[in-house]
Amino acid sequence: MPRFSLAPAGEIVPAAMQALDRGGILAVAGIYLSPIPPLDYERDLFYEKEMRSVTANTRVDGEEFLRHRGRDSDRDVRRSG
Repeated sequence: MPRFSLAPAGEIVPAAMQALDRGGILAVAGIYLSPIPPLDYERDLFYEKEMRSVTANTRVDGEEFLRHRGRDSDRDVRRSG
């Protein structure tokens, strides 16, 4: 299951990457983000883990996403517009 971060704290990215399962995706969704510390390939990215940036999201967007994910957990939820 993908995890995501809405916090504007780049320093939490390595811990979030380490918490991912194989093939997991971390979507960094803050509008503003402090610097991300260096990542270690074997510890943070191995087993096909991914980190993606998602632009122009607000806290409200994140809360809406969580509501949709809870309701529609069997399919991807995408917002167009």
